[in-house]
Amino acid sequence: MTKKEYLEKREEMLSDAEKSLNLGEAEKAEKIMNNVKNLDLQYENDSAYSEPKNIKLPWMSGESYSMLNGNVRVEPENIQNGIFLKGDRAMENYARQNKNADLDISGTSEDLGGLIKGIVTGMWENPKLKNAVTTTSGGVLIPSVLSAKVIDVARNLSLFASAGVPILPMDTNNVTISRVKKDPEFSFKEEGKEGKEVNFELDGVELKSKTCYGYAYVTLEAINSSKNLGDIITQVFASAIAVATDKGMMYGQKDNESPATYAPSGIMNDNELLTVTAGGSVSYDDIIKGRGKILQNNGFPSVWAINAVTDEGLSLLKSTDGQYLALPKTLENMKKIVSNQLSYDESKGSEALVFDPMAMLIGIQNNIQIKIIEDEKCLKNGLVGFQIYTMQDCKAIRPKHICKITGIK
Repeated sequence: MTKKEYLEKREEMLSDAEKSLNLGEAEKAEKIMNNVKNLDLQYENDSAYSEPKNIKLPWMSGESYSMLNGNVRVEPENIQNGIFLKGDRAMENYARQNKNADLDISGTSEDLGGLIKGIVTGMWENPKLKNAVTTTSGGVLIPSVLSAKVIDVARNLSLFASAGVPILPMDTNNVTISRVKKDPEFSFKEEGKEGKEVNFELDGVELKSKTCYGYAYVTLEAINSSKNLGDIITQVFASAIAVATDKGMMYGQKDNESPATYAPSGIMNDNELLTVTAGGSVSYDDIIKGRGKILQNNGFPSVWAINAVTDEGLSLLKSTDGQYLALPKTLENMKKIVSNQLSYDESKGSEALVFDPMAMLIGIQNNIQIKIIEDEKCLKNGLVGFQIYTMQDCKAIRPKHICKITGIK
């Protein structure tokens, strides 16, 4: 089994499991997940694709990782708090953490809608949902198995998560990681002769979790009458969190024209990044130049990200005989992501990003938390309040493996 066949089959099985959960077929989904585990074991035991175990990454001391043909992934037993790398899902992790528990709910959007209606109206279509409610001093916390659905959708919408940027669980709000300032340069030497001393420089960079927060109100009438409440809540909250975190991790946030200390500093504000200034009209040339700069710095770029305006411009490029231009071969094996969090300015032009996902690191202290609140505004106006937040940060750890492109017209 090749790596491609393994990943495609695994993704197909995970999709089938999710569909089964959405249809309320929990037993069928559990069987599929067992088959996924067997597939993982089969692949890991294949001698042609054996994986070295317990590799220590310099910025993640204390955790064990493995290499999968050059791509780092977290070993399942080391996944914490529902946070992991691209390829796993929050619902899958919840099931793994609770493999010996008798799960009362499946984690579907339908269950999320039923839970909200049950809390608000006291009418429980699924009595098992009532047992999953956790009441706190500030309201009712949505169970992990249900918020996991929101997490999965948000990760799929996020530029950074969908690109496969590694995620580090943070036990505190401040974690120091290593950042490569200068790579070592080794060489061959004569027998018995002294070897050449090389310099290897690291900088300490701090991940400081920042709170992305919001709250919203929905009318009692909408809660009672909606037939797709769970789907709407999932999509709206996931989209809002993905947009806010991507924008913050990309550019930070301005407060009175100065970078806000309560928001991420922003990858694009890092002065150590490689840069390309676009020349003339929109073309693939600038993306290829960005890729080339990273390769010249011994990096391996696998992702290029553009906004919708640039994507449209590239899609409309034609040859002299009126035929649409094909994607250059140098970009065929790279993942393209379209994100409107990348800046667009009519006069200054758009920005784009070419990078190796392993050149960045996301730190998460608290994943997405959702709470149903009831304050004075709710009582006076017949509303249901929702509080949602996450605590994250993002830093470049190999800035010379990231290239920012500016001025795309």
